[in-house]
Amino acid sequence: MKPKNAVVADYTEKQNQMRIYIQHGYRNLKTALVGWRVLAMAAAVLFCALMAYAQTAPACAPLDASVRSRVLQVAARTMGIEPILPVIDREALLPGTCYWQLFVTLPHNHGHATLYLSPDHRFVSTQLWDLTSDFNKEDAQTNDQLHAEAEVDHPPSRGPEGAPVTVVLFSDFQCPYCASFSQMVEQYQKDNPGKIRLIFRNNPLPMHKWAKDAARAGICVARQAPDAFWQFQEFLFLKQKETTADNLQERVKEFLQTVPGVSTDKYLECMSGPYPETRLNRDVDEATTYHIHSTPTLFINGRRHGGFGSIEEFSGLVDASIHATTATPQGGNK
Repeated sequence: MKPKNAVVADYTEKQNQMRIYIQHGYRNLKTALVGWRVLAMAAAVLFCALMAYAQTAPACAPLDASVRSRVLQVAARTMGIEPILPVIDREALLPGTCYWQLFVTLPHNHGHATLYLSPDHRFVSTQLWDLTSDFNKEDAQTNDQLHAEAEVDHPPSRGPEGAPVTVVLFSDFQCPYCASFSQMVEQYQKDNPGKIRLIFRNNPLPMHKWAKDAARAGICVARQAPDAFWQFQEFLFLKQKETTADNLQERVKEFLQTVPGVSTDKYLECMSGPYPETRLNRDVDEATTYHIHSTPTLFINGRRHGGFGSIEEFSGLVDASIHATTATPQGGNK
């Protein structure tokens, strides 16, 4: 049996330990409560900020039937397709903005278009220019896409596939500026063999009466003899001023009779089937995808241009593209 003094000492020691435990527990509890209080206050501040933003940030105005109707009327008038209106296939907000994208089908087999409606529903346009765009990156992506599309449907092309510069041309056989530009390109290719690859795409404009029929004829010539297509283009451009919708077929017949290796029977067989219309629609749809409404429109290594006033201007830009490609290879230069 312990002495009385020893028992008292043990009891006192246990009391001290208990007091220490209680003090530590209180401090831990107090620390935890303070931490949760800080978190709760931060959450409250964040919630209030979000609510304030939701109350002050303007909501994107929804579209109603009257706005859609007015957009289509303005588009029909501007594009010269009245009285038939386009048809809206799909609509969506441009990510991060209140601009509406309206994807429409145009009447008379004119393809498709994308319309952009301003947030206040006042202005509509076929194109928006993004000031934050990385032009070099966009050009490379466009060039890659144009290459991929050409590998799928094999449009008429001239020049080596490995050329440092690819020129994708959207043209119209009835367009006088297209005739002038074709001479520039041909001259450049003669003076600078192997430097560019030219890819031809049809884009007959609605105001040209015989351009679509000429495009179909060129498609059937190219299907039979790809190299003869370029002779066909040169032939029609030379006779452009004297060609009409009534005598176009006589012009084509004249061409077929003067070019060896091209069969008139095979040409007529091609023209009687669905191929030329299907192939033409592919070109027109591609032109619509790139918002092309005039000719000539061309892409030099993915960078868009609307034609050139002289061969010197064209040559200078092609040479600059070759230098840029050699200095820093970009996507799309295959």
